[in-house]
Amino acid sequence: MPSTPDTNWPADFNWPMDSDRSADIDRSADIKVPTDFDRPAGTGRSSDSGRSSDISRSSDSNRLSDSSRSTDSSRSTDPTRPTDLLQDHEKKPEGSFLQRLSAEDWRFLLADDLRGRSFGPDEYLPLGQDDRNVYMIWDGVVRQDRFPLGDRENAPTVTRFRGGGQLVGEAKLITLDSAVRTRCLARTVVIPCRARRFNVLLSSRPKVKVALLRSLEDRNRSDELVYTLTTRPPLERTSRLLAHLADTAGVPDPRTGSTTITGPGQKDIAAALQLAVSTTENALRTLRYHGIVEARYRKFLVHDVDALRHLAAGA
Repeated sequence: MPSTPDTNWPADFNWPMDSDRSADIDRSADIKVPTDFDRPAGTGRSSDSGRSSDISRSSDSNRLSDSSRSTDSSRSTDPTRPTDLLQDHEKKPEGSFLQRLSAEDWRFLLADDLRGRSFGPDEYLPLGQDDRNVYMIWDGVVRQDRFPLGDRENAPTVTRFRGGGQLVGEAKLITLDSAVRTRCLARTVVIPCRARRFNVLLSSRPKVKVALLRSLEDRNRSDELVYTLTTRPPLERTSRLLAHLADTAGVPDPRTGSTTITGPGQKDIAAALQLAVSTTENALRTLRYHGIVEARYRKFLVHDVDALRHLAAGA
């Protein structure tokens, strides 16, 4: 492991590029990186000292600047003001519930004086059995864990990520005692709506019902592609999930051309793909070696989305 820099990293931080495990890197992967690709310092075929200095440069100030970029998209809109929610719902990720709503239907839904609520990293959405709301994610990303064999210690889980524009807690539209553990991985803004009110909306406006059903079908198909192809190579599966997160929760930086995914960590990726953490680390090392993805604490910098999609396609 590289020498730890003078930075207060969490004790459980997973170093993505340990020098003593560089043999795990798949240098033969058919990854087409442009010849003029500007690799950030410390990525690509760097020496051990280069990796160490790169991590050292990822100081608190660096993390703060990246964090500030990730919230740029939400600064122009204040979700706590109902009038501000009228803006930009159609700019949410393609296929999401909010993106599919017409402006007229969105205004009808907001007529109930809905307001946004902000949750910090590692806070849970109150989706327990006593809660009566569904939640529309306006900004951020959450991790949802279901327990098919019961919620007990060391029970197997089914893990999924949900980003902006998605509706979560939708099972409460059918049964109010439905519950799923939903943890915010980054600062997340949601818009709560009473399940009863939402059902009224679905009954009175068929186009909203169609928008919801189509968004759920899109999500199911995406989940099948991203999470369930367990026979595919780990590098391909990891690339596919990161490409999905870049599309649904990433924040592009027009200055660098990179996309920042804030919130999920390596252990979250491993849990979602049901891979060993070490296997996930090996895949991330390969992506970093080729200058495609850089893993930081609860953050991924995607430097080449096209190369990531090339791998995700199994090419």
